[in-house]
Amino acid sequence: MARREGYFILLKDIENPSLAEKSSWWNVLTSYVSSNEDDECKVPTQRYLALKGEILQALDPEKQPTDPNKIALRGAKQICLRFECDLEDVEAISETDGQLLLAVLSYPERLRITNEEGVIGEFLCEGSKVNVVLKELKKEVAGVVRYMGPVSPYDGIMFGIEIMDPQYRRAGTCDGAVQCNRYFRCAPKSGIFVSVERLRWKTEFDKKKEEVKVLQRSLSEKEQLLEERTCKLQQQALFWEERLSIEKEEKKLCEEKLAELQCMVSKESLRVIKLEGRLEEEHKNWTIQRQAFHRDLEEFEHRLLEERAEKTRLEEDLALARRQVEEEQENKNRVEQELEAFKVTSAEQQQELQRQNELLEWRVCELESSTSNDDQVDKTAEACDWILSRDEIHMTEKRLGVGGWGQVMVGKFRACDVAVKQIHELILSPHNRRLFEREMSIASRCRHPCLLQFIGATNDDGKPLFVTELLDTNLRAVLESRGLDNAEIALISLDVAMALNYLHLNKPIPIIHRDISSANVLLWRRDNCWHAKVSDYGAANFMRHCRTVNPGAVIYSAPEALSVNQTPKIDVYSFGLLLCEMCIRELPVPGHTHRQIAMVTNTDLRDLINQCVHQEHEKRPNMVNIIDVLSKITI
Repeated sequence: MARREGYFILLKDIENPSLAEKSSWWNVLTSYVSSNEDDECKVPTQRYLALKGEILQALDPEKQPTDPNKIALRGAKQICLRFECDLEDVEAISETDGQLLLAVLSYPERLRITNEEGVIGEFLCEGSKVNVVLKELKKEVAGVVRYMGPVSPYDGIMFGIEIMDPQYRRAGTCDGAVQCNRYFRCAPKSGIFVSVERLRWKTEFDKKKEEVKVLQRSLSEKEQLLEERTCKLQQQALFWEERLSIEKEEKKLCEEKLAELQCMVSKESLRVIKLEGRLEEEHKNWTIQRQAFHRDLEEFEHRLLEERAEKTRLEEDLALARRQVEEEQENKNRVEQELEAFKVTSAEQQQELQRQNELLEWRVCELESSTSNDDQVDKTAEACDWILSRDEIHMTEKRLGVGGWGQVMVGKFRACDVAVKQIHELILSPHNRRLFEREMSIASRCRHPCLLQFIGATNDDGKPLFVTELLDTNLRAVLESRGLDNAEIALISLDVAMALNYLHLNKPIPIIHRDISSANVLLWRRDNCWHAKVSDYGAANFMRHCRTVNPGAVIYSAPEALSVNQTPKIDVYSFGLLLCEMCIRELPVPGHTHRQIAMVTNTDLRDLINQCVHQEHEKRPNMVNIIDVLSKITI
């Protein structure tokens, strides 16, 4: 008995019984079917109740007709569509194939797939290689099935395809997400969701047919080769027959010449006998001469051995002298290298001593000025114009960011929106407090359009609060959301370079930022363009002196960042990595710096980055050179 359960596909149109029987039940049913909003799948009410290609489900066994050749069905999509028909009018399909065909809107296409492809679900699964039909391009392009299942708002089982053909990589419609629901991940515009009729795949039968074609083609090529070889052999046989006749004639001529030669040999034999007699006499004379020559040769060899011994002794003396000269030259080169290294080290030590001397002179001046005012101040900290009252700073709940040594919140200061950086618990010893006051004084004196404006800071017993102006966002947030074009990269990098140049040219000693990163580059918009300001140029130095657990972004640090002798060139190294990050949208990865720099497409920027990240800090450019290069780059 045929199966009367599961999914079926209708093989012929089912006429509407309401045309033959004016029963109220059929009229109600057909009117419901005709009200279906899906125009492409609408069932016509004039003649047919259901069209061939409709996907159906068998009703429960207790609802089946008693006639074994009949079956009671309902629509897989239009569940209110119910009727009976002959078993020969439908074809049983699997539940998977039923869901796959339900996503196909064209009824004829459903029948074609069922007739030509057979069981679909056995050949398609996630990871299958297929060809997908792009209707707009009218092309079949290679792809891989990344998702197979229901996709809202479509019916049945849909396929999420990642287009793999490099030529049409961007010809898709999505990146694996539909209506905010993600089904798989791929590059933007390289994913597409389609039903099964837009896929082409190879079955085992297709593979066998291709193998047969390959074998037939190979057989025809071998037959053609056999014919060519047979023709060549026939030609060779004719050639060798002609050659044989020619050799027979040549043999006859050779026999005639042989007879002539034998006659000549007999005559020559007589002449040889005469010559042998003469040769024997000459041999006796030559023997006598050879004996005399041997005596002379023995004397010559004896003299030659003596000369060779003398030559060997002279060569040994020469080799010894050469080794001594080479050793002397090596010693000379080593001494010269040590002397050059000592000169370089002495110059570096002299520069460092000069810098420390300038620092000490500046501190002496500062102490002298502070000593002159000792009679006018209390033992507490002297009043500074950067000190703010904690009562004037009002914190909000909006957090802008969290770092290793504090968090940044949106706040209010004298009715203005500001950014407030709250430092973690610190033990402000007298030394640290003086250091804090010095760094804040330096920060309060820094004035530059590309530096974040420092408003002030608290200096009481509570957690230190740094108050700065509030900008739109930071560079890292922008890079995480989208890439920058070349004009934006040039404008932002030039702003950062000018800010660092201002700090490095500070007198009497330069200000080293030591914490350049995309998180510390803040952005604001003017004339529909991003402009940059550098932050943390005072607070970062204070926190580093207090030895916090996270003294800076390690991934941006120069090789000499942990040494005692630091120069502004460590900021140049960090700037190079920051410029690379803006170009490729990747955070610096220690150990993979050169691989990331190679990804930069602009050759001028790539050359500048390579100069900035040179391992020897003396060979890195200064910020003045960098500004000059960025100003000349044609982007």
